[in-house]
Amino acid sequence: MSERQRQALVLVHLAGCSTAEAAADMGVSASTVRNLIHQARARLLAATGEASDD
Repeated sequence: MSERQRQALVLVHLAGCSTAEAAADMGVSASTVRNLIHQARARLLAATGEASDD
């Protein structure tokens, strides 16, 4: 996963930031944060061999 994907995932899921807070911290839009998290989850699922339901 990319560093930006990791950063978004950590800010929202581990640090408890909202997508808006994470977006402000990263200097991107909230929709970009949501997209980065979606991409990060997909990579994690692929890495663990689990299928995505999307």
